[in-house]
Amino acid sequence: MGYSAKSAKQLLEQKVQEDRYRAQMEKEKLAQEKKEKEKLDRKINQLAISIIETALSQKAYKHALERKVTADLALRAELSRRGFEFIRPAAMDDPLEEDYLPQAQKMLEAMIEIEKLAPETANQLEELARLDSRDFRVLTLRQWREIMAVIDGKFSKKFNKERLSFEDYKALCKKFKEINNLSIMESAEDEYDDLDGVSPSEIIREIVYELGVYELDGKKDIGVLFLRWKNPKKIDAIYGDDILVAEKLNWISSDESKEFIECVLDRIQDYASEGKNSIKLYLVDYGDGYCEVSHNNKSFISFPFNLNSLLDLFKKLGYQIKDKNLKEGGDEIRGSISIVWS
Repeated sequence: MGYSAKSAKQLLEQKVQEDRYRAQMEKEKLAQEKKEKEKLDRKINQLAISIIETALSQKAYKHALERKVTADLALRAELSRRGFEFIRPAAMDDPLEEDYLPQAQKMLEAMIEIEKLAPETANQLEELARLDSRDFRVLTLRQWREIMAVIDGKFSKKFNKERLSFEDYKALCKKFKEINNLSIMESAEDEYDDLDGVSPSEIIREIVYELGVYELDGKKDIGVLFLRWKNPKKIDAIYGDDILVAEKLNWISSDESKEFIECVLDRIQDYASEGKNSIKLYLVDYGDGYCEVSHNNKSFISFPFNLNSLLDLFKKLGYQIKDKNLKEGGDEIRGSISIVWS
């Protein structure tokens, strides 16, 4: 009996330990899930304002995602659950030679001139030691190293001047974008502005400015994903109060939202342009999936989603909500709030 009692006690202690372990594991699992959800919510909120502004502009009804978002599978899955869909634009065919060749030739000629000048910028460093005898703007050592890292004197040798392809044109565009990002391309407002001489770095800046356009005509690289909103058949009820749902973005970008935008969002912008930093809005929530809003407590504008969705829209657009004075009466919620901006 003693042995059996001891065994039973050990089994009981073992079960208690196992239960504690399982409870701890479940607790850690729930904590991790909560942490991941909060992380996704932050990413959604960071995207929200740009997506809503795209919808409000009523341009193309789609939003190009950055590559880091495109690669974020968890975020893409979350957006899909919210009713959004992803599209990939068709492959970009090479345009006709007359569309890109003149500019490509002009860019290559400019690149050759810049490469000739780049080594001369080293001489400007000598001027740093002669504070009283400068005859042109000088470079810092950091700027010189920055230039040498981008302009190595060998880039133009990769191209056949007589046979420039569209791929060559894209490579030149990329290189000139790098040059345009150099600190020497920034407008100079320093103590050397009144000097008479012209340094090689200033000539490089002038060549790039005279070159003009060197973008890819607004075309996106193959593989970039676009986010598109539509009216989904079914959205999980968990997103009922969140404005960043495809169904609601579809309404914002439709003609049906015109009155709301003009009488509410545009009114907020008018107040801001007048130097004011807040506006008082009056609200009514009828409890059946839609509410109304007014800036004068007289002419109310319909918002086809609930009150929490309306407040969520203001928050995602970057406004603060203060002086909330809402009271329930029967099936309705009435009152006012202040929309505040800095």
